[in-house]
Amino acid sequence: MATAKKAEPRKAAPKAAKKAPAARKTGPSKRDLYVEKLKAQLDVWNADLKRLEAKAARLSGDARKKYGKQLAELEKRRQEGEKLLKQLKAAGDEAWKEAKSEAEKAWKAFTAAVKTFKAEYK
Repeated sequence: MATAKKAEPRKAAPKAAKKAPAARKTGPSKRDLYVEKLKAQLDVWNADLKRLEAKAARLSGDARKKYGKQLAELEKRRQEGEKLLKQLKAAGDEAWKEAKSEAEKAWKAFTAAVKTFKAEYK
């Protein structure tokens, strides 16, 4: 007598996992993050300039005059940086790339000027 193999019950195919619709990014864009980074740096520079101005007020004579001229130059560069930051915020996507490049050059120049100034007046 031959024994018949018992047929195995068919397993149900696993249900396909439902994919959630692709979520849109709700966080800040790279542009927004970059602008915030520059804004934070500008805030640091503003604080640095205030400290340097307070130090200049304690000087006298030629040192005060020389220090004041250099502070005026730093203030001018800081204002340029602030202007560029505003341009970055307002720029469209294509213009933003160009404005970002200009801003990076200005930030580097300002940073170098501050470092030079601080080194000279330790």
